[in-house]
Amino acid sequence: MKRGIIIPDLHYPVHDKKYLKTLFAITKDVKPDYLIYLGDCFDAYGISKFAKQDGLDIEEGVWETHKEILGFKKEIYNPMKKLAKRGAQIKWTGGNHDEQRTREAILDLPSRAELLDLHKFFPDAEICQYNEAIKIGKLYFTHGIYTNDAHAKKHTIAFEGNVCYAHVHTAQEYIKQTYGDGSAHGGFAMGCGCNKNPDYMKNKPNSWVHIIGLVEFQDNGDYNLYKIFINKGKAILNGKLYK
Repeated sequence: MKRGIIIPDLHYPVHDKKYLKTLFAITKDVKPDYLIYLGDCFDAYGISKFAKQDGLDIEEGVWETHKEILGFKKEIYNPMKKLAKRGAQIKWTGGNHDEQRTREAILDLPSRAELLDLHKFFPDAEICQYNEAIKIGKLYFTHGIYTNDAHAKKHTIAFEGNVCYAHVHTAQEYIKQTYGDGSAHGGFAMGCGCNKNPDYMKNKPNSWVHIIGLVEFQDNGDYNLYKIFINKGKAILNGKLYK
């Protein structure tokens, strides 16, 4: 049996600090075989269309994002590698913030590719593009494609299988049984690990929730998926309180 820790939408450097400490503590105890990042690991505002609208110079935005990449690697990515099982596989489903924005910025400014190339800075990670997926056993992982009210249902139908995703920063599940083999397929939205009230939200109420995912795989690909809800930095797993 192999275990994986699932990390949704951190948006470094606007990640939640209490969430991060709880993530480290749980990862240390679980010693996972997989670290699965569901994208938007860093925010990359500096190279977004919003930054352009605000008049931020593209060169300045590239350097700002470069610092985010290095900061994420130093403060989160490398520590998580040390806490996981030795030789743990790292899966990264590219998000619309991290992978898509850096890839598009490289196309716009190829002379700065070395500052934004995720494959260069994270050579030990399997990174797929935004809207693509990585499969482990019988479970797909993707950043998240749909954002309507029934996003879990939409993902399940589109993938015709089991899919775990983030992007919407909230939790939702949908289960569908197929006639073909009689099996049940599910779509699972896994929340986020970022600040739930960033400046642009302007204190508006939302359904964002902090979650750490834990998945266990059998040799035949079957899995159990657990959502560990984090409330003000506190969580319970296997009867242990993390805070």
